[in-house]
Amino acid sequence: MQKNFSKAFCPAHITGFFAPEFRNGMVGSIGAGITLNVGVTARVSDGDPGIFFNEQPTEIDPVKTIIEQLNFSGRIELKSNLPLGCGFGLSGAASLASALAINQALHMSNDVLTLADMAHVSEITCKTGLGDVVAQMYGGMIVRERGGKPSEAVVRKFTISSPIDIVILGQLPTEEILSDNTVMKKIAIAGRQKLKAFLKFPTLSNFFFQSREFAVGTGLADSSILDIIEAVESQGGLASMAMLGKVVFAINGFDALNEFGEVIQTRIDDCGARLI
Repeated sequence: MQKNFSKAFCPAHITGFFAPEFRNGMVGSIGAGITLNVGVTARVSDGDPGIFFNEQPTEIDPVKTIIEQLNFSGRIELKSNLPLGCGFGLSGAASLASALAINQALHMSNDVLTLADMAHVSEITCKTGLGDVVAQMYGGMIVRERGGKPSEAVVRKFTISSPIDIVILGQLPTEEILSDNTVMKKIAIAGRQKLKAFLKFPTLSNFFFQSREFAVGTGLADSSILDIIEAVESQGGLASMAMLGKVVFAINGFDALNEFGEVIQTRIDDCGARLI
């Protein structure tokens, strides 16, 4: 039995719309998204070294970076009922949860903001995300009005209690998309437009509307995604696409989503990353 261990949880994050932003030599993003009451639990211990995701040995580059920065030589067990690479910000969640748990296990004195900065930089370096960690640190519906590291970002938090239904179709190549200058220019223009439009009426329904318009306008939503969104809307719900993954998330959409695959029922998480 492992003698010393610590656990932390970090919520998944669904980005509705975003635009890349450079600040102090570091990439980040502005935009809006929601955190969920499902995500990643990290358990660190002094057991045999390695990173495991749902009990399988794995390589999550941002987590490896966190391990190196905190000089941790033990075992990290990550658990989630959501898949990697599907637009839930799980690499960011795994990095931040691991940082919190390692910090506790090693009796270090880093505060949450410092650890979140480390996780954000790890994400940027590994090209696995742009702004998830900022939102995951706070929880709720988070609007990032200024990007960058969590210590530099300007956010507006909305406390909203709402069920969120999700259906997963598959992955999108995050690194490939973030490295495509043509696609990113289109995303940058659309993301800024949608953020401005959302801030005029910062409601959950407008978040869904602007997210849908962003997914369609950038061409990121293919016909299969659009079919599901339209099915939800035809039954009186609201739906959009998670960035960046082949995932549709909705409110009042369970029956419509159920026609396209297994539905995951969640709620918006208001607490953010924490020790458990």
